[in-house]
Amino acid sequence: KDQYRSLEWIKSSKFADAISDSPAGLLGHSMGGAATHLSAASPSAVSSHNIGAAVALHPVYVSCSSSVPIMYGTGSDDTVVPPSSVRPQYDETEGVPKVYANIEGATHYEPNTVPPNRWTDVAAAFFDCFLGDIQEGCNKIFGSGADSLCEGDESGVPMAECIFEGGPTAIAID
Repeated sequence: KDQYRSLEWIKSSKFADAISDSPAGLLGHSMGGAATHLSAASPSAVSSHNIGAAVALHPVYVSCSSSVPIMYGTGSDDTVVPPSSVRPQYDETEGVPKVYANIEGATHYEPNTVPPNRWTDVAAAFFDCFLGDIQEGCNKIFGSGADSLCEGDESGVPMAECIFEGGPTAIAID
């Protein structure tokens, strides 16, 4: 409900003109990650709040399938919400582009630990791909280049496991 209220508020705020009718992205960590997953799985919330994509980082387990493109992020050293409880959420999601990314050595606090906070650029690329229709974001998440999330060895984000399904085709950009 907090996420919905935030989306309602921004439409009447001084920022309303900047967002126009653009699709919204949801991002949450831990319990907020579970809330993000639940919000993204609600067809009525997706429709009424124009939700276009979601990023659930280290989300507490909830059993549902997202209705919008979603990325599930976790860390191999997360003992609060271990990868073994995040991966099933990815597996249960069907019919939308999805990503499961497990950062090697990341703890539960990776999203709010500075440095390295390696999720920031990854989440931005995911949203660029699905909310901004920006090819570079799609390439970063779904590509096979040296700087891509799952395949690249120059991404700066070492993966213990990284898989995706249903994403847009990555293309070379001159």
